[in-house]
Amino acid sequence: CLKCQSCEELHVATECTQDHDTYRICGTDHCTATCKVDDTNYYQCANCDCQGHASWSRDCPSFINKWESFKNQSEDSKY
Repeated sequence: CLKCQSCEELHVATECTQDHDTYRICGTDHCTATCKVDDTNYYQCANCDCQGHASWSRDCPSFINKWESFKNQSEDSKY
């Protein structure tokens, strides 16, 4: 979801029930223009709540777990 940055729940931003947007780099509720975080060491993932990567990172443990579960559900994704 591009609003809450979650990969755990399968929904899109227009269907998101969260009241505010979550910024994809620092995991807080503000817009891009006001974010002061520019050092990747201080990125805060909104999915796993770990510091050091943003919510779009393919190294995120939450993303990896979700991707593995998708791969196990579909024969087409096992290539």
